[in-house]
Amino acid sequence: MIERFFRTAKENYLWLENFTDLADARERIGAWLERYNTHWPIGRLDYSTPRQTRLQIEAAQPPAEVA
Repeated sequence: MIERFFRTAKENYLWLENFTDLADARERIGAWLERYNTHWPIGRLDYSTPRQTRLQIEAAQPPAEVA
């Protein structure tokens, strides 16, 4: 699944953008990652976003025991 993510990142963003420097790249790639995680439905995840899926998995986990 990570291979598909990298392909999506390259085809839909990285190959289309020109960055002025490393700080610019970090800022803009970070913004793209936020959009990807919150607004990009994934078929393999039953058309949920990565963030929605993560929240569903976390909600299904039993609470951690406190020692």
